[in-house]
Order: sequence, then C-alpha cells, then structure tokens
Amino acid sequence: ISLYFDFLFMWVPELTVAMIILYYYTGPACFGCLAILLIYAPFQCFMANILSRFRSKSIVLTDDRLRLMSEILPAMRVIKMYVWEKPFAALVHVARKLEIGKIRQAMILRSVNLSLYFASPKLMAFVVIILYLLDETKNMNAEVIFVTLSLVFQMREIVTYFLPLGISNSVEAYISSKRIEEFLLEDEVGQMEVFDQKVEVPSIEMKDVNVVSPLDDTPILRDITFDVKPGKLTADEYKEMQKHPLIGAEIIGDCDSD
Repeated sequence: ISLYFDFLFMWVPELTVAMIILYYYTGPACFGCLAILLIYAPFQCFMANILSRFRSKSIVLTDDRLRLMSEILPAMRVIKMYVWEKPFAALVHVARKLEIGKIRQAMILRSVNLSLYFASPKLMAFVVIILYLLDETKNMNAEVIFVTLSLVFQMREIVTYFLPLGISNSVEAYISSKRIEEFLLEDEVGQMEVFDQKVEVPSIEMKDVNVVSPLDDTPILRDITFDVKPGKLTADEYKEMQKHPLIGAEIIGDCDSD
C-alpha cells in the first residue's frame, strides 16, 4: 500500500524495546519521555484526519482545473478569434487559486509536523535528564547521557517521522483507492448503435429552366435541362461538355444582337 505502512504496527514493539532499555539506565525518569510520546500520538492521528480532508478537497479542485484546461486548450483558436483571453484567464486563475489555497493549508499542517520532528528529541531528552537529576541517589555520567540521547533520537525517528509518514501515505492510498473504486463502479456505457444508413450522393438536376433578365424580363435561357452529378465524366458526357462553350457563345451573341 505504501512504503511506510508497516510502521503503523511496528512502532509499538520498537517503542517498547527502547523504553525497556531506557528504563534500565534512567529508571522512572524514562516515563517523562513516554508521556510526551503518548501526548504526541493522538495529535498525529488528529493531524492525519485533517490532512486527509484537505487532500480530498484539493483533489476535487485539481480535477476541476484539469477539466477546465482540457476544454480551453482545444478551443484556443476560437478564444483568440473572439478575444476571450481575459475571461478564460480569469476562470483559470480562480480555479488555480482555490486549488493552491487547499494545498497551502495542507502544507502548513505538514510544516507543523516537521517542526515537531526537530523539536521533539530535545524536549524528550530534556525531560528525561531533568527527572533523572531530581533523584539524588543517582549520578549523571557519560554512559547515561549518550544512551539516553541515542534512544530518544531512535524513538523520535519512529514516532515523529516514520509513523506520520505511514499515516499520511496510508490516507492518500485510501483516498486514491476510493477514487478508483468510484470510477470502476460507474454505470457501463451501452454499446453505440451503428446505423447502416446509405448516404445519398449529392447531385444537381434542373429541367426545363427558363432564365430572364431582371431588368426588362428579356429571355436569356429557354428550356434548359441539365444534370450535375459527382464523379468522373464518361466519354459521351465529355463530348457533350465540349459543345457547351459553343452554345454559350451563341447565346451571348444572340443577347448582344438583341
């Protein structure tokens, strides 16, 4: 499902082993570190829930923007012809602004998680060392300091880095799988019916046509009959077409003589 999915389950045994070793060196002072981790875990679940909501909304806005761009790009010539650049640019700007707003909110939450990642080991080590020093019967030495710091940093990696990554990646994988499921469960589009319809070849046919002058109603053509059809001419039709210039010249000569 995700690269860090196993940390959703492995953080508990790893944290338990680290706490046992830390208890061996620092005693009850290790429970201060455990208290911080127990406070941090529910906070991580809360942050993951909010991040999933922002992620779902940003995906919808991304789909709307991509749909808008897919409609604009093929019609770019029409937009240029009617000078509609500014209205369509405003639509894209609004769609992009809404999308960036949701992404910005998600990034703010991620930055909070990242800040806690860098601040948590210092806080946990500080609490453990202060509680250890409150016990006057124990002496602080280099062995206790280095073991405490190494275990605290190890628990930091588990709880404040790998666990949040496992939660966020699992949430994104869940959202993606739900979107794929919705797409696959859509109603099937019926098979398009292909009509075997014979397309009529266009042609022009005129019979017994009389043409007169619009000025003085002088007859120009009388009883003209012809048929224009697509395709190549036959030999007989070609011979007939050769007579047309002569007929036209004769008609024009008659009109000039009149």
